[in-house]
Amino acid sequence: VELDAGKVERAIDFVKACTRAGGVAYSPLPGQIGHGDPGRTAGAYWAMRQLERKESVVDEMAKYFTGGIDKLPDGHASATMHLWAGGLASSCAGQETWKKYWLIHRPLFMASRIAGGAMDARPNAETLQLKSNGDRGVGPAYMTGAFVCAMQLGQNRYKLLDRPR
Repeated sequence: VELDAGKVERAIDFVKACTRAGGVAYSPLPGQIGHGDPGRTAGAYWAMRQLERKESVVDEMAKYFTGGIDKLPDGHASATMHLWAGGLASSCAGQETWKKYWLIHRPLFMASRIAGGAMDARPNAETLQLKSNGDRGVGPAYMTGAFVCAMQLGQNRYKLLDRPR
């Protein structure tokens, strides 16, 4: 896929403007900047790696993400997306990061299994407070696909991932 270089740079500049101390927030606006999240940061880190960006902010994202790797299931809106992004980031951050991700999150993946071989969303503090779980609303195909793919990432089975630095 060919991407317009100017648009890619504009998107990268926006992500960098949303990042403080390595944590990626929703926007650079007052009240939102500085509220980084490990899952959101993991996705940004993985994307920057795929774009072969070498800026110091990429290393800062890696440190922020790995420091909060245990908090991925607590991510806002879609814990599944945060776990998937965390798997992507862990798989390209190096074998030690992948091992940490796997040690922490494998029990959650296993506990998510339901009848018929599918997987279902686990509650977190946000879903319990809201009495709603958006991941569960999307359905078991979403959960199962995301979790099965995330579990395979550390096995180096995906050609579209870059290699650890």
